[in-house]
Amino acid sequence: MRDDVKLLVDSVSGLAEEVATRVRLDQTPELLEVESAEPAPGLPGGSICVVSGKPEAALVREAGEAARHGDAVAVARALERFDADLRAAADEDREAADRLPPEKAFAELPSITAVSYRDKPLVEGLFVHPQVDAMYVNVPFAGGALEAEAFRASTYVREEEAPPVETLLIVRQPELSPLEQKALEQLPEAFDQVKVEASFLPIWAPIVVAAGVFLIGIAAGYELRQHEAIFHGDPEIKANRGSLSELVDEAELARRLEGLDPEATVKTLVELRASLMAEGKLR
Repeated sequence: MRDDVKLLVDSVSGLAEEVATRVRLDQTPELLEVESAEPAPGLPGGSICVVSGKPEAALVREAGEAARHGDAVAVARALERFDADLRAAADEDREAADRLPPEKAFAELPSITAVSYRDKPLVEGLFVHPQVDAMYVNVPFAGGALEAEAFRASTYVREEEAPPVETLLIVRQPELSPLEQKALEQLPEAFDQVKVEASFLPIWAPIVVAAGVFLIGIAAGYELRQHEAIFHGDPEIKANRGSLSELVDEAELARRLEGLDPEATVKTLVELRASLMAEGKLR
C-alpha cells in the first residue's frame, strides 16, 4: 500500500477511535444563503461551505460576515485568503521531520467537529488546534430548500475542557435545469437529506504532525497546489454557477435519469455534482 494511502486509512480509523473517547457537545449551526451574478471561484453553485473553528478565527469572522450579507464573492475571497495562508504554512514546514502517527496527532486536538443533516453524517474531522484555528469544506448540494433546524454540529472534546467552536453552513444554490427543478419539486420533504452528499475528511486528511506543527496532507482529489487554478482562472472550470447543463449533455442527463423515482433522481444529481467537484470542473 502506498504511504499516502496508508496514512489516509490510518487517519480515518484513528479519528473514529479518538472521537469514541470524548464528550459530545451538540449545537445547531448557523445556516446562511449567499448568491452572486459573478463567478465566485472556490464557492460553486450547488455547494454548502461548512466552516468551523474558533469564533475569533479570521476565516470564521470573514466568511460569516460576508455570508450574512449574502455575498458569495466575498465569501470566496475569505476562502482564498485562508487557502493561501494554509499553503504558505505547509510550504514552510514541508521538510519537518519526526511526524507523529495519526492516533497521537488526533489525541492532541482540543476539539473535533462533525456535521450531520437529519442524522445523516455530512462532514467529519473538522478540528481546532493552535496552528489551525479554523477549517472549511465544500459539500455537494442538489439545490432547493433545506431545514435549518435539521442540521447538527457535534463537537467532541475532553471532559475537562470545552474550547468554543463556531460552525457555519454557507449555501449557494445552483442554477437548475428544468429537469433538476422538476425532480426537486417532486421530492417528498421527508427525503430532503438526499440533496446533500456526505463528505468524510474530504480535503484535510491525512493529518500529520511534524515538530509539533500540524501539516495538512492531500486527500480526495484536493491539493493546496491547486490554489492558483481555483482562484485565478482555469479553462476547465466551466460552471461556477452550478449549472449542470454547462457540463453535461442534456440528452445524456435525461437518459441517466430515465425511469428513476424522485428520490433516486435527486440522489443521482447530487452524486454527479460531487463527481464534477472531485474532477475540478465545478468550482
